[in-house]
Amino acid sequence: MPRGMKLRRRAASRPLLPPALRRTAALVVTGCAASMVARGYHYFTDTAAGTAAGIGMVLLTALVIDRAADSPRARSPLRRAGYAPVTTAPDVRIKAPGPVGR
Repeated sequence: MPRGMKLRRRAASRPLLPPALRRTAALVVTGCAASMVARGYHYFTDTAAGTAAGIGMVLLTALVIDRAADSPRARSPLRRAGYAPVTTAPDVRIKAPGPVGR
């Protein structure tokens, strides 16, 4: 690593939902999947594959958002708030204004 470079540390993440609410949500989802299997609407493998696909999509979306937020374009000085460069065509010449108010 080049001299003077510092590693960025990310803040430790903490769960956004309280443990009781997370447990309740897990029980509701499990109960729903079990009831679909018990009533004969789905096989167990259907519910397991649906759960895996849902979890995979959530994780993939989080990864894409994290990568997009940490892209070199997002870190560019031109993307900072309040900075709007003024550009003109190469053949345009801007002349200083003459006397004002005459």
